[in-house]
Amino acid sequence: MECCNEASVLTVEDAQEKIVDAIEFKNKTEIVQLDIAGGRYLAEDIFAPFDTPFCDNSAMDGFGFIHDDFKRHSEFREVGESLAGHPFRGSIKSGECIRIMTGATVPEGIDTVVMREKVTVQGKRIQVHSTPQAGQNIRLKGEDIKEGQVVLKKNKKINAADIAIMATFGMREVNVYQPVTIAIFSTGDEIISVNKTKAPGLIYDSNKPMLIHLLKASGFNILDLGIIPDDKKAIETAIKKAEDADAIITSGGVSVGDADFTTEVLKEQGDIDFWKLAIKPGKPFAFGHVGTTPFFGLPGNPVSALLTCQILAIPGLLKLSGSSTIYPQWLTATLTTSLKKRPGRTDYQRGVYSINEQGQLSVASSGAQGSALLMSVCKANCLIRLPKDSEDVAEGVSVEVLPFAFIPGL
Repeated sequence: MECCNEASVLTVEDAQEKIVDAIEFKNKTEIVQLDIAGGRYLAEDIFAPFDTPFCDNSAMDGFGFIHDDFKRHSEFREVGESLAGHPFRGSIKSGECIRIMTGATVPEGIDTVVMREKVTVQGKRIQVHSTPQAGQNIRLKGEDIKEGQVVLKKNKKINAADIAIMATFGMREVNVYQPVTIAIFSTGDEIISVNKTKAPGLIYDSNKPMLIHLLKASGFNILDLGIIPDDKKAIETAIKKAEDADAIITSGGVSVGDADFTTEVLKEQGDIDFWKLAIKPGKPFAFGHVGTTPFFGLPGNPVSALLTCQILAIPGLLKLSGSSTIYPQWLTATLTTSLKKRPGRTDYQRGVYSINEQGQLSVASSGAQGSALLMSVCKANCLIRLPKDSEDVAEGVSVEVLPFAFIPGL
């Protein structure tokens, strides 16, 4: 890749497209037990081996009848019962009925179930209060899933409902893609771990713990290479170790024009672009490959690092993982406060949204929006995306919001 010049500024959309296009899907699979498959990505389609329900069954506790009998009878004789796991084995004649429980097999001949509250029971004599509809309260064989149907598609992230479906079919194991491992490290003589005692001129490393949590919540494994001092040899060693991972993430020290050792090593060992992005916060960003390993260089300010990780790095990492969905779903909300905005950069402001009784979304700013102000994120429950060319936005205008509930880890 060629280094961008000072005047070259990429839009967020162009940067996303370049990253996703440049990343190749890892495509390594493994078989895991169903009970630990949650959060992994399916490596093959899942087909239904049989119908569900596998037989006609009752949706209610009540009594089963032959519907045509209601033309000739007002009173019926109970001749047996069908319980879940213990079906009725006899046969039904005109004028007869059976007691049946929810989930129990509906025997041949029975085509209507009347709930217990709709009948009068006197010993074995059953009177129905009113004529029911034919087929009432019966779940038909294959009503939910047909044998041979694709129930889960390849590349889907496995959730609780997916596990339930696979368990329904007696699956004990599932073929999934191997999880992606992200190597991450911080650089700088002034950066220290939270385990160290702070001294004048030193700052605690907040970005790496934040990014590790965000990445783990998105389902990635982490190779934590710690804090690397401003020493070329140490940085070369860290980059070498990081090549064993599936991707590399750093924060700070890779801005356009930086002349530190990190930038120097990356230019020597990798094929890296140092970009200026039309994004706020998070203008400086680096992307490319060290060997064949994708590299993401995030800005140093904590809010910028968090935003660019979520908006730019994670979509590429999801493609690497085999996910069928790499971008989250944005919603529309009405502003209840005005927002300041200069044209030229897509602005991701932090906001607080709520939903009224009619299900309509509204949103307000979470406060001061500086790229180093983590409280703007701590107080927020969503991002507000303001388009690149927009200016100040007035109260009452519709804007795009991304609830933190849609972002694992936030």
